[in-house]
Amino acid sequence: MPPVRKSKGYGESRRNSNLTDSLADRKRKIVFRPVLDNPYTRVLWPEVSQEDSKLFMDLLKGILEPIGAYFDYLKSDSESTGKGKKRKRPAKNATSDKSTNMKYPKPAILARLTLGLTNTTKLLEQQSAKWKSQGNEPKEEHSPSRKIDIVFICRADTNPALLVSHFPLLCTSSNPPVKLVQLPKGSMAQLAKWTGIEELAVIGLRSGSKATEVLDQMVNEKVREVVLPWKQMDYRPVNIKHILTTVPITAKKGSK
Repeated sequence: MPPVRKSKGYGESRRNSNLTDSLADRKRKIVFRPVLDNPYTRVLWPEVSQEDSKLFMDLLKGILEPIGAYFDYLKSDSESTGKGKKRKRPAKNATSDKSTNMKYPKPAILARLTLGLTNTTKLLEQQSAKWKSQGNEPKEEHSPSRKIDIVFICRADTNPALLVSHFPLLCTSSNPPVKLVQLPKGSMAQLAKWTGIEELAVIGLRSGSKATEVLDQMVNEKVREVVLPWKQMDYRPVNIKHILTTVPITAKKGSK
């Protein structure tokens, strides 16, 4: 006589019964927790090859080093004319333009840069808001006096990465879209060395200057625009999944 085989359903109910008994001993219960699949979190950052990253860093070095020298001069000048020291009175025939008397005149490129996460974010938000307020039809005469065309980010050196997660959306919200360039790991230390600004993770650049002509061209050729897949997606129903998990059993308020 062949042995009696227990059905699969019997085995499952037995295992579930044992699990329920085990959870009861630990004062926990089984629940189904809903999880919403959100397509708005899927952002593809433009990829940059190692060779192109090195090229961008070399070009940035030539732009940023004069700025670092200028900041160093301002710092040394302020220290030399500190408390208890009087600044020398200029000669009568001296020009009133301070920049011509400086060892390191203020670099003109500074007017086309934003240095730091906060400054760059603020200007991108202004660009996006200006474009939206004009009904998505930007006019040259109404464009902001300062704008950004390229954003360089030390994403690999930023911790937590959430600090720079808003840049892809801000870059695509401008018209035309702003190019987003990821710099290689270790670039934050290099930017700090060139500019004298510690933990400099984000730089915004307005293109069109002769000093940045080569960098503008290389970025436009080698870096694609930010892709937000959900902007091209057709309508899809909400996808809600349920995960089997456990939670502690707590007594209700007012019950003994």
